[in-house]
Amino acid sequence: MGGTIRNGNPLPPVNPRETAPFVISNGDHNFHVDLVGLNADLWAPTAQDLPMTITAGRSSRLTPTFNRKGILNITLSDPKVVDDFLVVWCAGGR
Repeated sequence: MGGTIRNGNPLPPVNPRETAPFVISNGDHNFHVDLVGLNADLWAPTAQDLPMTITAGRSSRLTPTFNRKGILNITLSDPKVVDDFLVVWCAGGR
């Protein structure tokens, strides 16, 4: 995932598809989560600020959500052919 900051203090990085436990004091906290690395720009947003309240005696889960940006790769079968493309995308699959 990259860098996570709690109330201005950095926490150890957490890799994609991994979880990590942290001991955090009771109360209200703000977490800032940054995506870092070679492919971070393929996701949106690349950073999030998430509030969380920690309560004694119970586990709390922070799960930021990042959306994969769309990528369109077009390859022409004949390198001598040049063409124009019209790409139409509609939200909601319409």
